[in-house]
Amino acid sequence: MGFIRTSEFVATVDDYQKGIGTLGSMLAEEKDKSSDPVFLNKLGGRLMSWNRLDEADARFASVVKVDPENMSGEADDALLDRAWVCRKKENWDCAVANAKDCYNRWPSGEKASEAWVYVAYYSEKGGKKDDAIAAYKQYLKKWPEGEDVEFAKEQIAKLEAPPATTPGQGGSQ
Repeated sequence: MGFIRTSEFVATVDDYQKGIGTLGSMLAEEKDKSSDPVFLNKLGGRLMSWNRLDEADARFASVVKVDPENMSGEADDALLDRAWVCRKKENWDCAVANAKDCYNRWPSGEKASEAWVYVAYYSEKGGKKDDAIAAYKQYLKKWPEGEDVEFAKEQIAKLEAPPATTPGQGGSQ
């Protein structure tokens, strides 16, 4: 799920052994921290790691509600995490909607290009080939030096490629 420095890992394990930072302790703290977007986003992430998707989604939605301007830098992450929850449920329209919401709220924000790649990817996964191609092309136009340029080009090539024919179907033999 990622990388964590040794010192941080040891501190986290020590805290868990003391009951600090566990899902149970975080749920107990939630009432007092219901307006803290950083806490709510961490709680949503913890719930998602336990596959408690609806509860995670509710916390991510709360992050956006308490920080609609993304002053904490958590709301854009929370919207992308909401898209991820939808992805896990294979609800592609929902995933696209949340990724678009992230982009539309903060089109020049730190997560804008990532959100747009997800719009394209989730459109593709949802079987909306034309929407996916258009979104990948829009990504390339808006972020020609972006970190996902090669991925977007590969996806466009794959989506625009003619379907392969099998022997005996069309063509001469």
